[in-house]
Amino acid sequence: MHEKGKIMAELLSVVIPVYNNREYLGQCVESILRQQYKDLEILLIDDGSWDGSELLCDELSLIDQRIRVIHKSNGGAVSARKCGCQEASAEYITFVDSDDWINEDMYAYLMHELIENQVDIITSGFLYTNGESCDGVAEGVYFRPELEKTIFSSMIYNVQEHTSGIIGSVCNKIFRKELIQNSLEGMDESVKQWEDIAYLYLTCYHASSIQVTHHCFYHYRENKKSVTKRYDPLYFEKTEYSFSVIKKYFRQNQANILLNQLVYEEFWAFVNGLQIELNRSFVVGMSSKQKCYDIVHSDVYQRLLSQIDLQRMHIDENIKKELFYLGQDQYWKARKVRSIHDIKKIYWSLRDRGRK
Repeated sequence: MHEKGKIMAELLSVVIPVYNNREYLGQCVESILRQQYKDLEILLIDDGSWDGSELLCDELSLIDQRIRVIHKSNGGAVSARKCGCQEASAEYITFVDSDDWINEDMYAYLMHELIENQVDIITSGFLYTNGESCDGVAEGVYFRPELEKTIFSSMIYNVQEHTSGIIGSVCNKIFRKELIQNSLEGMDESVKQWEDIAYLYLTCYHASSIQVTHHCFYHYRENKKSVTKRYDPLYFEKTEYSFSVIKKYFRQNQANILLNQLVYEEFWAFVNGLQIELNRSFVVGMSSKQKCYDIVHSDVYQRLLSQIDLQRMHIDENIKKELFYLGQDQYWKARKVRSIHDIKKIYWSLRDRGRK
């Protein structure tokens, strides 16, 4: 628990986009109602749900007068968060995904720090079933000169040290509403994957001050139904489209300093897709493996590979082996791979051959 002295009351708007997530919505909202920080406006943005989530939103609004429900047609996460910003009445705003939940001291701690230090944005970390993660940036309060000198050049990814920057999610942060609303308003609603990256980092880039904390309060549910976990036959096409829009958005907003870092995030997105496809290949067989091969030999993947330093990136060795294997034409033609064991065997045989 993080206990802080009494602070001046400041309303905080909590925006929860909801789309067909009845199973976890109750736990999510309950964790917010239990917050030690009571000055909350809770906005449930029903984004066209049809599984009963829309009815549950209305039921939950009867439990606590701080809960307000907005029903809208389905438009995706960007559209729902835009709606939340428009409906929010507080000066400060935060977001929670409807399948996640938070510790009861999260907003008490973060709001105390934010108000005491008069910052535009405050960050925190994530809690997972097998650990936690926080920003790769040192804890502290950064004002504009320090942001420009030490943060922006490695905010997404530190290319020199090959370490992460500020976590690319809006859910573990509190923002001055005006800042993030400005970033969201210009965002293309057709982007359905990795959209956080665009408006989060642009909001940070336009901030006058950011406080980084390494305290972790936000429980991320590793839900296989989520956009980045479930199988989507058009995953790679959507990912390529998303990053093309994000890059254009950064250029339009004079945030070119972020572009050389963004390529590492884009590469990770492709690796994430390859992992999903490879896992699927052990069920559906060679057609899925062939798709992985085609992606690794595609122009966009080869471009990404030419722009990064793969050997220095902190990637699990098993993933590196899989990427290595995918690039070997002779073994694909032979169709010899049937298991992870075969992948490792091929990797080591080729590596040993290269040493001779």
